Amino acid sequence: MFQSLFNDFRNKIKLENKTKIIMKYGFLCALIVSILSSIILFTYEAFYASPDLYYIGLQVFRISLIIGFSFLVCGYCIEIIKND
Repeated sequence: MFQSLFNDFRNKIKLENKTKIIMKYGFLCALIVSILSSIILFTYEAFYASPDLYYIGLQVFRISLIIGFSFLVCGYCIEIIKND
């Protein structure tokens, strides 16, 4: 079911090269922020630092998820608006 829905959505919306490049660099930015949050969380676990470091790592990870998802959604929304 999801595969047919995904294929239908994919066939309706064709991404331009500019949009693909912007989405690619947006995901790269989200990946870098995610790696930074992983480093913060590993630092907390290795040294048993203050709990504030743990919460900072979680917040940075949430930010990376939001950045990645927003680039995905905004990229497709821009293409839908361009096509209409």
